[in-house]
Amino acid sequence: MYYIKDEDYNFISNKFHDTKGPFNPMNQFIRHDAIFDASTGMHGDDLIKGISENDKKYEKLPHSVRKARAMEYALDNTRILCDPRDIFPAINSIDRPVARGL
Repeated sequence: MYYIKDEDYNFISNKFHDTKGPFNPMNQFIRHDAIFDASTGMHGDDLIKGISENDKKYEKLPHSVRKARAMEYALDNTRILCDPRDIFPAINSIDRPVARGL
């Protein structure tokens, strides 16, 4: 079993909500674009545009295939963060690019 170190707990918690303010379950996800390396993927707006352009290749296929291809595109091009304080990579996809791109 892996235990999270106390000093890493705030870093991990802050990935999902602003630990400096009160917890709001209706707004539990926040954006920290600055922590994501720009070299690891596209800016959110460019990603959504890319999904829409990529979808033109699949527009005659069933929606389920188009959505799967959009998800593939998003995962291939989304900015990520791998931090030694956290065993799970963070994916900068809070703005739901697949839903907005199709």
